[in-house]
Amino acid sequence: MADSSPTAGDLFNAKAIPDEQVNAAIKAYLANPETDAHPIADGYVLDLGAVVRSCSRGPRRREGKARR
Repeated sequence: MADSSPTAGDLFNAKAIPDEQVNAAIKAYLANPETDAHPIADGYVLDLGAVVRSCSRGPRRREGKARR
């Protein structure tokens, strides 16, 4: 079964995450790179470590998924 969780990019492109929430997530990760579950956008939680790892591997990776 395919995972239907949206990525952080999907949520941002759908305008479900405002810039302020993206900036807050970035600041949280920079303050503590061990941060994993970060609440964002209407009950979604981002795994910030997975988001950063997916960015370092290129835009086609889908690890930075948001979950409810």
